[in-house]
Amino acid sequence: MSQRIHIAAGAAAVFGLVLLAASALLNTVNGLQATVTDEHGSPGFDFTAQHAMIDGHDLFETEGVRVTLRGFLAAGDLDSVVVRTDGAVTVTTGGEVVLEEPGTGVLSEYVVPAEPGPIRVDYVPSGGDRPLLTLGTPGARLRPERILFPAEPTADESRRANTLAAVKTVGHALLITAGIGAVAGVGLAVREGRITARRVALLAALCLLAFGLRGAVIVQRAANDPALLTMPVGSDQRTFERQARGLLQGTWPGGEGYYHQPGMPYTLFILHEAVGPGILPVRLAMAALHALLPRVLVDMGRRLFDEEAIGWIAAGLFAVFPGAIYYAGTGLTTPAAILLAAVFLWLVSIIVSEPPAWGAAVGAGIVLALLVIHRQNFMLLLPVLAIWLVFGKIVPRRQAAGLTAAITAAAVIVFAPVPAHNHAAGANYLSTPIGAQIWYMGNNRDSTGYFSTPQAWRAAKIEGERYTEAFWEDVRAEPIHWVQLLMYKTSLFWDAGEVSSNLSYANNGLDASWLLRSLRPFTFSVMAFLGISGGVLSVFERRQSAWLLHIFILVTMVTAVGFTPESRIRAPIAPALALLAGYFIWRTVGIMRSRGAWRLPAGIAAGTLAVLAMLAVITDRLPLPRLHPPDGLPADATPLDLTFGDRLRLVGYALRDPGDADPGLPLIVTLYWQRMAPLEHDYSVFLHQLNPDNEQVGAITVDIGTISHQRYPTSQWGGDRIFQEEYMILPQPGITRPLTTTIWVGVLNEETGERLLFFYERSTVEIYTLRLNADQPTPDPD
Repeated sequence: MSQRIHIAAGAAAVFGLVLLAASALLNTVNGLQATVTDEHGSPGFDFTAQHAMIDGHDLFETEGVRVTLRGFLAAGDLDSVVVRTDGAVTVTTGGEVVLEEPGTGVLSEYVVPAEPGPIRVDYVPSGGDRPLLTLGTPGARLRPERILFPAEPTADESRRANTLAAVKTVGHALLITAGIGAVAGVGLAVREGRITARRVALLAALCLLAFGLRGAVIVQRAANDPALLTMPVGSDQRTFERQARGLLQGTWPGGEGYYHQPGMPYTLFILHEAVGPGILPVRLAMAALHALLPRVLVDMGRRLFDEEAIGWIAAGLFAVFPGAIYYAGTGLTTPAAILLAAVFLWLVSIIVSEPPAWGAAVGAGIVLALLVIHRQNFMLLLPVLAIWLVFGKIVPRRQAAGLTAAITAAAVIVFAPVPAHNHAAGANYLSTPIGAQIWYMGNNRDSTGYFSTPQAWRAAKIEGERYTEAFWEDVRAEPIHWVQLLMYKTSLFWDAGEVSSNLSYANNGLDASWLLRSLRPFTFSVMAFLGISGGVLSVFERRQSAWLLHIFILVTMVTAVGFTPESRIRAPIAPALALLAGYFIWRTVGIMRSRGAWRLPAGIAAGTLAVLAMLAVITDRLPLPRLHPPDGLPADATPLDLTFGDRLRLVGYALRDPGDADPGLPLIVTLYWQRMAPLEHDYSVFLHQLNPDNEQVGAITVDIGTISHQRYPTSQWGGDRIFQEEYMILPQPGITRPLTTTIWVGVLNEETGERLLFFYERSTVEIYTLRLNADQPTPDPD
């Protein structure tokens, strides 16, 4: 009986979430048209503000900024509207000023008369860090969806706005029903004796511990890390937040295809609907959802290994694992991916432990689709999982085929609106278009192995985003280098460090939270050691159900290594690793107590340590990223012997594919450097491209030693090695006449402005002359 209540509650929760997401997809364009003008020189912008909400995510500055909201107030049976703001505000309806307040600098609330007709709101922020203006209906929850429009609404627009509000209301009701059902299910199970009150108390304590740790780290980061609440401009987390606000305001996704993963904005939209517009409450709400995962892990331990104690160990490890604690409070796709991955694995564990579980199969398909919408690399899970279910002999083959079909059908139905939207917007891709560019980002000739934009990638982007062609060119030119790169990325995936992207675990996590620092000994390598050892032990002991966890980890690793293995990409394997770690700990203790074959777990542990140590050696010793100390000048390079200030010698140069250097496309220049004496400063190189009239038509200035590899500035150079580095110059676009272009090189100390002299007070030297033509550029014979 309790299981049925749980299934009903879960179905209500999923249905509620789908309804809320569907309400966002309706994308009713209602609200006021907002115009933001910035007196500091930043361009103004317009958008439709559904909730008439203006805050710090809409305004990059608050000094000298004015916001004007214009539109139509369809008041219906209302006689007043509530305005909440920190700054000066003027409200005009029907041509008459009904509110004019100078602003107090603190949040104030005003009630103004509501008459159907044109409305204008002028808002000037007080200059504080958290500007806010909201306009809505009276009551605890400000609901302006049905009263604000850019212009006088048609009957259809009013109907769609009311439908949107109704769908949201139903979605919220179903979510509340799911919560009540879950509590009732637990209570009934306790009364039936299947779950003791002691176990419920222990589980509650574990969940509270998980939430307490995550909540404490979030609060500490909010106090010490400005990036948590303000979010750097251009970061993924800021983009997702702005898109979520666009959903609230009815302006996103609009008529364009999805560019970033579309799932996270909808997740943030749902959380904002539940807890309000604040960033901190949303982060804490996500942490609260993560805190429920110990319950999932406890159940999975019983289902996959027939031993609930394994689940308890896994739940404890996950609750205190600092990587999971940190990522639960980020605004990236990672916390949603961890949550969805755990729920997906739990639903599949139900399928394999209680076949045929058709409800769990449908739920797994829905959750898998949501996971793919957040992280498209998990598309690979479906075919691999299908093969395992059908041919793994863990479920009768006929049932496995039906369950696989149910998972696939549910996943396709839930995922279908994403490509449908892209197709309607004229975009010819399933989810996002960034797969090819991220692939080349992690697999180009200059790749660092993780998310970076070296010269090779930038050149492919400018040359018409020819990432696939450039990848094959690089692989054919240096196949061994690509194999080394894959080995290097595999070592990064299992490395103890946290490879950063958008957010730095060290800077945004450890430096901002003493609690994370106190948990530092429990690194990813510790979890990986226990999890890998448990995985190998489960294979030796023929635990067929454990292959569910193996598959998920391997799919995540293969896709991460194939693209870029940042720690936020590998983070979703934490629940699976925790379960395998729990298995290894439980079985090892059991074997030692029974004085059984202890050599097996001991040997597995030793082998795992050896593999992780080997990967660590690869990370440190493999010549990647390229530090480029070639044995000598390559055969295709032009020798030079140019000295700059008796400190640096330019020993040669090469131009990559000069026959393809059309005007407007990049020139890739490789320079070969050698130090002449120990260098105390980090020097920069500048390359200038001049036309026949000695006018500069392209230029670049960069630190030597920081472009084609990880940062290795000149002050760290030793010996007489030759260092090779590529530089990209963009000639002026739009030139069709023949053009003789000259490349000049100079060296300077950017801190002091000192230029290293080349010869008789000259600080630049001409190294190459190239004749460019729109059709067929050729080297200048002179």
